[in-house]
Amino acid sequence: MNMENDNEVEGTPEVEINSKSVAGVEIDEQSDQKIKADIQKLQSEEEEKARIKKEKRKERKSFFLTLLTAFIIALSLRIFVFEFVGIDGPSMEPTLVKGESVVINKLVYKYSTPSRGDVVVVLFPDVTEHYVKRVIGLPGETIQIKNGVVYINGQALSTDYYNKEEVPAGDFGPIVVEQGSVFLMGDNRNHSQDSRALGTLKISDITGKVEFIVWPFNRIKKL
Repeated sequence: MNMENDNEVEGTPEVEINSKSVAGVEIDEQSDQKIKADIQKLQSEEEEKARIKKEKRKERKSFFLTLLTAFIIALSLRIFVFEFVGIDGPSMEPTLVKGESVVINKLVYKYSTPSRGDVVVVLFPDVTEHYVKRVIGLPGETIQIKNGVVYINGQALSTDYYNKEEVPAGDFGPIVVEQGSVFLMGDNRNHSQDSRALGTLKISDITGKVEFIVWPFNRIKKL
């Protein structure tokens, strides 16, 4: 009897120890899995942060490249194609008046020749400032002015552009426009320094053709 009781007493602790050991292993495995999961989560978060950071860096680079490209294009257009010019003076009234701004095409006469009626920005020889004038006479034509009336090859100019508020006066010519040159006049004939005083102008000395009035807004139009 006593031995059986002793055996029962001695056997019970061994079962308890084994149960605790198994539970401990399970806890350790769960802890490892949780740690691994946390590590993976942290890694994923770091990878996502790195990806976002890389994307933002890429976006900034793309933005600056776009700005740089736009600046280069605008500068190229400004140098080689278009330019804004302010009107200062009365010689082209009423077509253009002081204070207006226009856009000129600097490339057009590289591939074509001026036409009668074109409004152009020019630089006459020995003159330090640019003038805005209208093309009246073309290469090879004979120009003469009688009592303010313009004659081309003996025929009165059918479409004239002078300021109708003030009748042009004076006589000029006749002269023959040289090849590669044009005869220019301001629309405000009685108040214009042009080919009547400065002579004909080589086409290569034309800075550009006036395409648009862009300021003020109520005067915006194509010429």
